[in-house]
Amino acid sequence: MVHAVLTQSEKPVAKVRQPMAIGIAETEIQAFYDFLGRRISDAPAITPEESVREFRAYQRELERARSELRDSHEEFLHGKAKPLDVDVLMERVRSRLAE
Repeated sequence: MVHAVLTQSEKPVAKVRQPMAIGIAETEIQAFYDFLGRRISDAPAITPEESVREFRAYQRELERARSELRDSHEEFLHGKAKPLDVDVLMERVRSRLAE
């Protein structure tokens, strides 16, 4: 998001708003505002009803993903996860493809 800021010379200067850091809660209206800004830049023709419907679907998907991440993080904290060994994974993929 870009805001115009007046300097001492009274010339507008673009100031880019930085995304919020992970872990900082944002208000629902701010989340909707950000979502709508991204959505309109992709396809500007959207009704208010469609924007709210799409935002609610986005929120449900985001919560589903967060829930899955929480579950995985809990498993990691309790020692139920192990580092990914890419070489072992690739060998398993090759074996399955060869079948």
